[in-house]
Amino acid sequence: MRLVVLGAGGRRARRLLLTGCLILGVLGVGTVEAHAATPSSLAGETFTSEHVEGSTLTGACTGNGNEGSFNFSVSGTAAGPFPGTFTESGSFTTLRSGFISDFSSTFAITSTAGTVTGSKVVTGELGQASCSFLGGAVEVSTTNLATTYAATLNGAERTTGTATVSILGLLGAGAPIFSESFASTGVVQLTGKAQCKNDGWQSFGFKNQGDCISFLATGGKNPPSES
Repeated sequence: MRLVVLGAGGRRARRLLLTGCLILGVLGVGTVEAHAATPSSLAGETFTSEHVEGSTLTGACTGNGNEGSFNFSVSGTAAGPFPGTFTESGSFTTLRSGFISDFSSTFAITSTAGTVTGSKVVTGELGQASCSFLGGAVEVSTTNLATTYAATLNGAERTTGTATVSILGLLGAGAPIFSESFASTGVVQLTGKAQCKNDGWQSFGFKNQGDCISFLATGGKNPPSES
């Protein structure tokens, strides 16, 4: 059966219909391509924050060598597989020798490639920071501090790896200079519930065994909560 449309109004309606189909087709292809291009790791990602307004470095050196306790909150530019902006905040403490005894932070990336949230802790016992008294100010510096991170990419994929962090600034006096670079060991692959048993869930960054099993059962749609 044929449908014949008569008149100028019919021709305009047919042109609009064809145009609409073309637009929908183009949008559909773009959506598929964008999804396929979503990065699966943070390898090569970098953070840069140089005296960005609102960023802070606070805390105190005790005067006994490089011993102290510090907090930072920074924002700036993210580049790499997730280009855009980032925020990161955390704390670290140092011994009299300058070795870092504790470091932890959380971070988030806002990007056209998706969203990333994660956390990191210091790796090993080799990280160091220094306190330098400059007149009435105190400069704190840590360079290429080795950390391990766990991150959730676009709410589903879990990735882990290492990152190096550098911070330089005057305590309580303006925004610090902050930089960070990421490496990656790849997306965490869970293949069976047995991997979640006992303490195995901890290796994948979950808070408990139930969260780990839920992640498997939903095919990655229920990502682990940041610890």
